Amino acid sequence: MKRRLRIFLFSAFGLLLAVMVVLSLSSQSRFISFCDRFFAEELSSNALTLHYTVAEPENYDIQCEDISLGSYSTDSSPLKRSLLGKRLSLMFIAKGMLSEELQRTYTLIDHCLETEMDGLEHLLLQEPLVPSIGIQSQLPVLLAEYAFESEGDVQDYLTLLSTMPEYFDSLIALEEERCENQLFMDPESAGELITYCEEFLADPANHFLVKTFEERLEPLGLSPEQNTLYIEENASALEQFVFPSYEKLKDFLITNKDAGTNVNGLSYFPGGTDYYAWLLHSEVGCDRSFEEIEAILDQALKADAAVIMELTNQNPKLLEARHDVRMDTSNPSGLTSYLSKRATHDFPEIPEVHFEICDVPASMEEHLSPAFYLVPAIDRCEENVVYLNYGCLTEGVPLFTTLAHESYPGHLYQTVYENAKNPHPIHRLLYFGGYTEGWATYAEQLSYYYAPISEDMATLLSTSRAMTLNLYSHLDLYIHTYGWTEEDCRDYLKKFGITGSASIHDMFMLVKQQPANYLKYYLGYLEICTLRDQAKEVLGENFDLKEFHRFVLDYGPAPFTLLEKYFEQWLQRCSLETH
Repeated sequence: MKRRLRIFLFSAFGLLLAVMVVLSLSSQSRFISFCDRFFAEELSSNALTLHYTVAEPENYDIQCEDISLGSYSTDSSPLKRSLLGKRLSLMFIAKGMLSEELQRTYTLIDHCLETEMDGLEHLLLQEPLVPSIGIQSQLPVLLAEYAFESEGDVQDYLTLLSTMPEYFDSLIALEEERCENQLFMDPESAGELITYCEEFLADPANHFLVKTFEERLEPLGLSPEQNTLYIEENASALEQFVFPSYEKLKDFLITNKDAGTNVNGLSYFPGGTDYYAWLLHSEVGCDRSFEEIEAILDQALKADAAVIMELTNQNPKLLEARHDVRMDTSNPSGLTSYLSKRATHDFPEIPEVHFEICDVPASMEEHLSPAFYLVPAIDRCEENVVYLNYGCLTEGVPLFTTLAHESYPGHLYQTVYENAKNPHPIHRLLYFGGYTEGWATYAEQLSYYYAPISEDMATLLSTSRAMTLNLYSHLDLYIHTYGWTEEDCRDYLKKFGITGSASIHDMFMLVKQQPANYLKYYLGYLEICTLRDQAKEVLGENFDLKEFHRFVLDYGPAPFTLLEKYFEQWLQRCSLETH
């Protein structure tokens, strides 16, 4: 009887084990199918995003029948239904049955869906037109870098240009609704955008979208007749669709320039403070309270001030000597190669890839960021481009550290590392700005010690840079949460010796126009530093900087609340291994 009972129990256990294996395989395959569908659906709705995400969509079972730029809408109903449907699908997949890697993906997707759902109530407060970083300046760069690998790409590109009027009409309709709800931008911001449109339209015949189009055609090896035909079609599309769209936007902005009455931050808009809290959650990946963030910023500012005081007490000439620091940055590509080799001391090695350093078109220098990295398509990750804007870049050490931010060991390095792990493509659609920009800022700060300057000078410059970012981050918080005006900012900055009216006005406008942007960079950087310092404290002499970087990179872009949980597990494993 006992023997039969044991046989029965063993059989039951074996059956249970088999069922669990089947359920696990079933959950995994269902989840991967869910991710595949999610990825394909998202990319099928926007041909430009599709082109920049995958070079060969047919390999991902993606068909984009409607070649368009998408559209803007404040009707949240369709998006809400889509988000609810995706979350419901996730609920029927047993997360615990997934592999550890897929469980992380599941958690990240669920987090993004929930965050996007919460953001639906703030649709009218989300401003796509922002001087320097808004869609009006990003779109031309994306069009100029649109790769042509076949004639089909050329034809899709020309079709995209033809949809520009419809896209801009939806954008203007959104801004009209913002006007009606007294949420329109301030007159100065509108004026900056008008100036951008005027400069974009200034010289149509020699426009960079004409020149870059011709340059991209060359590698295709088309016949002279076909080449000429496409050049004429592009010129016609610019004349019929692109330039009139920017003209229409400019006219709208001129007509409504004074419609915006709020010259201060988000807290002066109805629901603005709640929207700012959502931005911190969605863009920065931070769930800390305003008071906690302020305390973190205050503590970091005091610590950095103490470092500089100690340095200058030991070497009184250091402050004066920083103005004489020189560095040859005439060969940015060479510096990037140097950074890629130097970074191997502190960061895990990555596959070798091709990179190109390009100059921002002169006509766009005043309206674009100092530098930016264009993330390559998933299936073209060996091709990487960094843009430098010499209209607002300072040569020497600042250019060197900017290259580190954008290339090695910053954005380019982190992207190549993530691609080499071959995660599910859905990760490309999950954006976590605090991690991404925090990592690049962390890389930038570390790169001061890679420059050919003394360690004391590197410490002085990197700490000074951190304090500058800290001040901007303080203003970010105060302007959009506590309702600080420009006068309030002037009184605050005076304590730090910043008194120039023009400089203070520029700082105020920059922070006001880009809520949570500086916190994305600086608070993200501080979060990584906090994890590193905790690891140093716990592991002591067994702390390995390269292994810490490997942990952060292996987990990949995520909100810091999730990253911290996995950090505790990693730290426990490291502690056990060293004892």
